[in-house]
Amino acid sequence: MNSVSRLAWVTRSQSGPRLFLTFAALSLVPVLGLGVVLNQMVRREIDDRALAEAVSRAQTIADGSMVPALDGRNLAAGISADERARLVRATRSLHGDATVLRLRLRSNSGAIVFDADHPAAPLKPFTDAEVEEAASGKVVRALTRINADSIDGRSHQGVRAVETYVALHGPNNARVVGVLEIYLPYAPFRAAAAASKHRLSWLMGGGLLAIWSVLAFTSWSATRRVRRSARENDWLAHHDRLTGLPNRLAFNEEIERRWKGQPKLLIAVIDIVRFREVNETLGHANGDQFLCLMTEALQRADIGAAVLARLGGDLFAVLVDGDDRQVDQRLLSGIRQAIAAGFDVGGIHLHPELTIGVASTLDGVSSAAELLRAADLSVHAAKELGEPVVRYSPAFDHFDPARLELANELGPAIAAGELVLHYQPKIDLATGAVRSLEALVRWDHPRRGRLAPDEFIPIAESTSLIGPLTEWVLGEACRQIAIWAETGISLPVSVNISARSLADLSLPADLLGALALAGISPSLLEVEVTETAVVADIPRAQHLLAELHRAGVRVSLDDFGQGATSLLSLTDLPLDEIKIDRSFVTDMDHNAERRAVVSFVVSLAHRLGLTVVAEGVETADASALLTEMGCDQAQGFLYSRPLAAADLVVWLRDHAGSRDRVADHAV
Repeated sequence: MNSVSRLAWVTRSQSGPRLFLTFAALSLVPVLGLGVVLNQMVRREIDDRALAEAVSRAQTIADGSMVPALDGRNLAAGISADERARLVRATRSLHGDATVLRLRLRSNSGAIVFDADHPAAPLKPFTDAEVEEAASGKVVRALTRINADSIDGRSHQGVRAVETYVALHGPNNARVVGVLEIYLPYAPFRAAAAASKHRLSWLMGGGLLAIWSVLAFTSWSATRRVRRSARENDWLAHHDRLTGLPNRLAFNEEIERRWKGQPKLLIAVIDIVRFREVNETLGHANGDQFLCLMTEALQRADIGAAVLARLGGDLFAVLVDGDDRQVDQRLLSGIRQAIAAGFDVGGIHLHPELTIGVASTLDGVSSAAELLRAADLSVHAAKELGEPVVRYSPAFDHFDPARLELANELGPAIAAGELVLHYQPKIDLATGAVRSLEALVRWDHPRRGRLAPDEFIPIAESTSLIGPLTEWVLGEACRQIAIWAETGISLPVSVNISARSLADLSLPADLLGALALAGISPSLLEVEVTETAVVADIPRAQHLLAELHRAGVRVSLDDFGQGATSLLSLTDLPLDEIKIDRSFVTDMDHNAERRAVVSFVVSLAHRLGLTVVAEGVETADASALLTEMGCDQAQGFLYSRPLAAADLVVWLRDHAGSRDRVADHAV
């Protein structure tokens, strides 16, 4: 038999090429933007270089041609005929080869003393701020066009030029005698710089292409890793790690999916008889091998298209389309034939025996969740009756109509956020300090008001809802621990784990995942397991609790005294704490036998290196007796009822203040 490939979780993936192309296109935008910015910077650099070279050329003309042609007198009074003649000779060659577009000598105030275009023109008075600025010792330069100045008619159609004003100095550079106004053609400077720009543009283009290629490659690589990680996480979330089969979550989703389109369904829940003995006799490694061999056999079973899942522990389930008797018989016959030959495990040939509970849509169920619940009840009934196969009957349902309604409402209530956690402090009897908190779930029912745990926890434990409920409690407790840690409250919180959750091998991974998601230390979380949960499968409990203990999570044995835990088993369990059941504590101050039992448990636990917590402390006399016995901690209404998170913060502050006042009074 093969698991159906059409399960919804198989198709959950994004288009990798589309995601990559989108990122590549988006990353190209800033790269192109950077290219535009760099291009503008290069253009400005070319202009700056052209201006600098023009100033250098102008200074050379001034020092090499203009100053030698003058007598060193201030040009404010004009120039002599000899000076004019020398200037004409000096500027003729410059104009001739178009090295200079325009050249004028100006007095310090701006008057035109000599114009190379009109050498014979007399002195022409004119004031010019640029000339005065150059006369003060500054070099004035600008990109412009010939005839763009007001003195030349303000035309904007002339050739592009570099306009430069350079001071002319007298002998020994003693003083500024005038200013050289010179227009040099911009094109030669631009051409020289453009060659550098061309090479630089290629370098920039290559560099930007390399940057984009690196970004694109990084995107492609990251996209592959994200998709691979998403597929792996999705697979782990919907599959059993040991067998590779769909887990309870995936099985529930498939039932829901088929329920919407196929009203005729049948579920068989399969329990392996005496699997616990295989684990205890041959060890957990061989027990796991046995489960894998069972999986392979069931996958080969000839029962038509079906979905095989492992619900946890030694519990398997099969979902098939159709609900008539023929489908029922074919399913059971196929399962029996698949395991008839048995398996070789640990050098021993085993013939597995199965207990099967069957439920179908013919049984009057009204939802997919109710169908699986009916199959669960059937397999429990089969185990109680010692029958190999039991089909669902309403007689198996021990809930009254009101509790059945709660069972149907609990799943949606978890998803809708109707559950809340309250916290009850555990008090150090020696100091009065709060040592830790116990998280207790409440259901704020929209119609019935607040429901206590004993009104809905048994419902969850008898159905598949215990998994989602435990997951929610763990996640909410870890989230609240993280919130308190940010405000300076660092108290461990204990969470109760049911017998059914304790049988789920994925519990450690789920618990550690909740810790990692909240970002808190494992030392801030404690798990409380009852004696009855432990004795249901001591080897399995030892294995799971040891895994949690190694990870740094404290383990507490709750309701000690109610169950049947042997002292030998007590020493074998990886425990940090024992909680004495409230039935021993409640009337301890009036019952000598109860006091003796409590005293013995305290002494025994201390010899084993365990912390002892007394539950249900409601009177000061009981608290005093426990302190006298050496009990470590206590919790109960004497100290505080379970409180909502916000109310607990107030209580902690008041409790700390009360302790301080007592300490001051004692001093």
